[in-house]
Amino acid sequence: MIFTKRLFLTSLMIYVVFITIIVAHPSIGTCFRNCSQCKKFLGIYFDVQLCDEYCVKFKGKMTPDVEDPDSLAPFITNLNEVQ
Repeated sequence: MIFTKRLFLTSLMIYVVFITIIVAHPSIGTCFRNCSQCKKFLGIYFDVQLCDEYCVKFKGKMTPDVEDPDSLAPFITNLNEVQ
């Protein structure tokens, strides 16, 4: 019971933080959406967590684009690392 409440509160806090970031910086929201789109397109070869971290770090100024290989390069996982 306590674990469930903690999990709920933790999830709620994470959600609030992401909503705050997205509202405060609309370009970060666009960056997150582009990361998700790239993940759908490239699957296991795209590191969406790293992409999301870059979105926050650079406040959405560095946005990946599926049609631009140079913007995807930092997030492509080495084929030898994928299991």
